[in-house]
Amino acid sequence: YPVFYSEFSKKVKKLDNVEYIGCCPLHEDKTPSFGFNGESGQWICHAGCGSGNIFSFVQKLNGMESKEASKWLCEKLGIKLTQISKNVIGEEVYIKMHQALRKNKAIVDLLYSKRGINIDTIAKFKMGHNQGRITIPIFDDTSDCVNIRRYSFQEKSINKMISYKSGYGGARLFPITNLKHNSIILCEGEMDCLLLNQLGFPAITVTSGVGTWKGSWTPLFRDKTVYICFDIDMPGKKGAEKVANLLLEVTNQGKILNIPL
Repeated sequence: YPVFYSEFSKKVKKLDNVEYIGCCPLHEDKTPSFGFNGESGQWICHAGCGSGNIFSFVQKLNGMESKEASKWLCEKLGIKLTQISKNVIGEEVYIKMHQALRKNKAIVDLLYSKRGINIDTIAKFKMGHNQGRITIPIFDDTSDCVNIRRYSFQEKSINKMISYKSGYGGARLFPITNLKHNSIILCEGEMDCLLLNQLGFPAITVTSGVGTWKGSWTPLFRDKTVYICFDIDMPGKKGAEKVANLLLEVTNQGKILNIPL
């Protein structure tokens, strides 16, 4: 990573064992404001250009989409680009569900009255309706749809939120595109996450239980300000403490929000 970033950043200096600082290649930078981690490859521009990993850097540098950035990076580094086998859901599947919801005014009204989700959010996140459930397509960092979360309004439903089908239910960050923000709210559940985004907050949730956290996610929050806003029941409180402790060493600032009933 130091060799790669030093090709684009001028006046690079090593701050400690893994941290570096240099001039930001994403804007006219007279005072070094571009920091990066030599081990994880995470970068941040303290002047406001954003932060992320090596792929997001290439995207911003060249104005590319994620798939183009991956190809560009592999060619530059002399790495053979291989396709990783994964379950991908075709666009026609979630678009058909989205169109079904847009045509069903009764469900659109119910979604607003029950959860506060409006038509703009429905359109932005391609929410849909299928088999009596609200559908939420989940995309990975290469913009492939890798799951469709399905929410039930039924109060007595055994599983209020289920995945598309077997083999698609792996834990993921949603929406992963919000990692571009320097300040993030981590919340519990897709519906809360959608509402927070609708209200203008860059929120992210995990598409699984509140106690789930992958070690590979921690570096993605390096030098960010993170507000953890989980449910205020016991699992939510324990989950918030767990995530806060894991993020403690990488975040710029982390806080657990205690919201009353």
